[in-house]
Amino acid sequence: MTNTIVTSQFSGHPRGLFLLSGVEMWERFSYHMMRAMLVLFLTAPVAAQGFGWANEDAYKLYGFYTGLIYVTPILGGLLADRHLGQQRALISGASLMCLGHFLMAGPGVFPWLGDMLTNGAVSMVLLDSSVSMASSLSAETLASLKAAVESMSVSDPEGLLRITAGVYRAIGLSFYAALLSLVLGAGLFLPSASSLLGGLYADDGAQRERGFFIFYLSINIGATMAPIAAGVFGERLGWHLGFTIAGFAMAVGLLAFLLLRRRLLAEIGRFPLKRKEEDYKNSVSPVSRVRSDRIRALLILASFLFVSELILGQIGGLLNVLTRDRVDREIAGTLWPAVWFQTFYPFFIVFSLFALVWLTRRLDRSGRNPTVARKFAFGFAFLSLGIFILTRALASNGLIHPLYIVSVYGLMAAGEVLIYPVARAMVTRYAPADRTVTFMGVLFLFGALGAIASGYVASLASALGEVAVFRALLLSTALAGAALFLLNRHLVALSHGLEPVLIVK
Repeated sequence: MTNTIVTSQFSGHPRGLFLLSGVEMWERFSYHMMRAMLVLFLTAPVAAQGFGWANEDAYKLYGFYTGLIYVTPILGGLLADRHLGQQRALISGASLMCLGHFLMAGPGVFPWLGDMLTNGAVSMVLLDSSVSMASSLSAETLASLKAAVESMSVSDPEGLLRITAGVYRAIGLSFYAALLSLVLGAGLFLPSASSLLGGLYADDGAQRERGFFIFYLSINIGATMAPIAAGVFGERLGWHLGFTIAGFAMAVGLLAFLLLRRRLLAEIGRFPLKRKEEDYKNSVSPVSRVRSDRIRALLILASFLFVSELILGQIGGLLNVLTRDRVDREIAGTLWPAVWFQTFYPFFIVFSLFALVWLTRRLDRSGRNPTVARKFAFGFAFLSLGIFILTRALASNGLIHPLYIVSVYGLMAAGEVLIYPVARAMVTRYAPADRTVTFMGVLFLFGALGAIASGYVASLASALGEVAVFRALLLSTALAGAALFLLNRHLVALSHGLEPVLIVK
C-alpha cells in the first residue's frame, strides 16, 4: 500500500482535495472566530462579560495560545506517523477542538448557574468586587469578593461567598481547560489535514502546489466569515455565544469528514506507513544523502516562518487593539466592530490566491516558475511594504483613516499567500513519505515560536510605542527577504531536482 495515489479527478485535482478543503474551512472558521475575539474578550470589562485583563497580559496569553496551537503539531505528527494514522489523528483533533470551543462558553454559563441559586447575587458580587476573571483565587481576590458580599444585604453571606468563590474557580477551570483542548486538538488536526492532501497527489510539484493554493483558499473563506460572525455573535450579542458558534462550526467539519472520508480518501492516511529499513542501513548511500539534503533544505526554509509569524501574529493582537483604539471606525454613520476589519485580510488572501494560481500556470508554461525560496522572498517584500505603510500612518496624530489599515491587510495577505501554502506543499515534497506529518509539525513549530514571540513583541508597545515596535519588525522582514535571495542557489542544490535548475543559471 502506498500513501501517494491519485483518486478520481475533478477539474484536474483529486476529489479528496475538496473534502479536506471543506473540513479545513470550518476548522479555520472556528479558529479565526476564537482568534478575533480572544484579546478583545480578555480586555473587555467584567460588566461587558469580559475578563477585565490588562492589555499586556492579554497580548502574552494570546501569543502563547496561538504559538502553542503550532507547537503541538510536532507531537501530533509523531503520533499520526507512528501510531494513529492521519485520518484518526484528524478525527481525534477535531473532536478535542469541538470540546474546547464549547468549554469557552463556561465563563458565561457558570455565573448564570450561580445566579439561579442566589437570585442573581453571584453576578453582582463578581461585578462589584472589580476582580479580573480566570486569575488564581488568591487571598487578595477572595478578600475582594468577601468585601463585595458584605456590602450587600443578604441573609446568608457565607453561603453566597462560598458559591461565588466556586463559580470563580469554575470560570478559570473552564477557560484553561478550553485552551488546553484547543491546543492539543490543533496538534493532531493541522499536520494531518495538510499531509493527507499531499498524499492525494503524485510527484507533480506544480499541480500539487496549486492544490495547496485551493486548500489555502478554503482556509481563508472560513477566515473571511469568522470576523463577521465574531462581531455579530461575540462582540455584540455576547462573547460566550460567539465561542459556542465556533464549536458548532468545528462540529460541522468533523461530521462531513466522518461521512465522506471512506469514499473520497479510501486508504490514504488511514494507517501509519511502515518504515522502510533498507533506506536507513547505509548512512552514506545516495538515497540517504538525497534524503538528508532535502531535509536540510526543508528546515532552512521552514525556519523563516518564525519571522513571518512575528508580523502575522500581530493581526489578532496589537493590530486588533490598534484598530479598536486608533482607527476611525465610523463608516457611513455606523461604528464598525473592530473585529470586522479583520474580514478584509482573508478577502485579500482569496484574491491573491486566484492571482497566484493564474500567474503560476503562465510561468509553468514558460519554465519560469520561481523556486520556494524566491516565493518566500517576494512574500517578505510584501510584508515589509505593509509594515512600512503602517508605521507612516501611526506616526501621525489622531485617528487613522480606515483605508490605511485595509491597505496594510492587503499587502500582508499577499505576503502570506507567497509563504504559507507554498511551505505546506514544500513539506509534502521534501519530507520522507513515512515522516510527512512529523515534518509538517516541524513547519508549524517554527511558526509557533514566532507567534509566541509576537505576543512579547506586542507587549513592548506600551513602553516603546507602536511605531518603534513596527519599525523593528520591518527590519526583520527586510533582512529575511534578502537572506532568502542569497540562499536560493544553495537551496536549489540541496533539493536534488525538486526545484527548477533554470532559475539559478
